[in-house]
Amino acid sequence: MYRHFEDPKPGYVADWPDLPGWQQETDADIFEAIEKDAD
Repeated sequence: MYRHFEDPKPGYVADWPDLPGWQQETDADIFEAIEKDAD
């Protein structure tokens, strides 16, 4: 991330447990949609 963004948003580089619940849910939904589409 730091290679592409000099000062990335904290949510872009935070560890999973440090993310708020809503962001974990959103990221999980996005991942599941990509995974489903890849099949």
